[in-house]
Amino acid sequence: MDSKELRIGNIVGAATDEKGDNIACKIIELLGNYCNWTSDLTDPVVGGSSSTSYPFIVGLPLTEQWIRKMGFAEKDLGDEPPYYIFEHKINKGFDIWNFNGEHWILDMADQNLISQDHFKYVHQLQNLYFALTGEELQVNQ
Repeated sequence: MDSKELRIGNIVGAATDEKGDNIACKIIELLGNYCNWTSDLTDPVVGGSSSTSYPFIVGLPLTEQWIRKMGFAEKDLGDEPPYYIFEHKINKGFDIWNFNGEHWILDMADQNLISQDHFKYVHQLQNLYFALTGEELQVNQ
């Protein structure tokens, strides 16, 4: 991954378990050729830290499970087509839509903004949310 895509606090895949699946890790420090991360997403002190060079960092696919962990809840549109729409519980009007199960788009009704770019990774949503609101997306375990 390009280091320019990352911010401290981003959740990415930086390690693998015994099956080879990516483990969710939180970036705690960005350095020249590598970053430090922790596998404890809520308390870096408890999780300790490890280092990985940027080419080995991967994006974690944005799923309903991650959406809910970041404070979004499903939004009922009544008889609309079966889109998957989630509204942030605290920041009302910050909606994300999923049309095809693979890519997400952003809709901020109060600012007449609909993103043209699709995103599909947890860190991309975190970065977009921060850029538009000035606040970090909190992750609940």
